[in-house]
Amino acid sequence: MKTKMIFIVLVTLFTVDFNIAQVKNLSLGFVGSYFDNVDNSNKFTDAKDPYAYGIVAGYQVSKKLITALTLEYSKSDIEDNLGTQKDFRAHLSAYILPFAIDRFHPYISAGVVFTNRKSDLTSSISKTKNFFNGRIGVGIDYSLISNLSFNVDLGFYNDGFNFVGVSSSAGLRYGLNLN
Repeated sequence: MKTKMIFIVLVTLFTVDFNIAQVKNLSLGFVGSYFDNVDNSNKFTDAKDPYAYGIVAGYQVSKKLITALTLEYSKSDIEDNLGTQKDFRAHLSAYILPFAIDRFHPYISAGVVFTNRKSDLTSSISKTKNFFNGRIGVGIDYSLISNLSFNVDLGFYNDGFNFVGVSSSAGLRYGLNLN
């Protein structure tokens, strides 16, 4: 399944890549993330190895503002070998880039994350849960060359009442012109 997903993502990106030069202000890329809980009473994830991978599509509104949609998939064993957990996340955010230092472009972000979680427990019970989280984050985009950037990001997730988790991400995007 993982190989099929990577193949589909690569074919999609290469297909779109031929036309991306004609679509000004659009960027596409890959992202990898790691998720962790803030504490055990308000868990963001029950996964033993909560790594996710996905794609991101962004639109550069101006030099200081980018909007982006990130789609991520994660599959992992649940802690204490209680089963498996599969997450699909759709994350819509705005990124504000207040200043730049040479090729470094720090940013702050805010947005909403929709998660579809399916837990298959060893007791032959399956549970599906859909939920929303708020997300704020900070990060840095680094322009490798014109239209190609690498970024790292730290995100904080809120369930409306409490901070429930954090994520650290790294990504590579093509089409983003920060220079």
